Amino acid sequence: MKNDETPVFYRDRVLDKLIRVFMYGGNKEHVRYYIFETFELIKRIQYRAWKRAKTEEERSEIELDPYIIMHKALINFRPVMKMLPVTRGRLDSGDGYSSLG
Repeated sequence: MKNDETPVFYRDRVLDKLIRVFMYGGNKEHVRYYIFETFELIKRIQYRAWKRAKTEEERSEIELDPYIIMHKALINFRPVMKMLPVTRGRLDSGDGYSSLG
């Protein structure tokens, strides 16, 4: 069983992929530390906004879970359109014979 397949309750496949993408020089723990520090900052910011909310309806609209916020951010980050290469100019005339000779 690989390390990222261990049955731990906090294991998140998307988070593991994000850690591997940001990893530099094989130092996965270093990247994991900064990502969890970022999660803590997100949680603190959201909690402050939650405390400032006056009604229960406003509080219910504020997401406190940083994992859910990360998943929504990654969905928003995905490209909407697929980019295709554009062919400019042709070397043949289209009938199968080369126009260069």
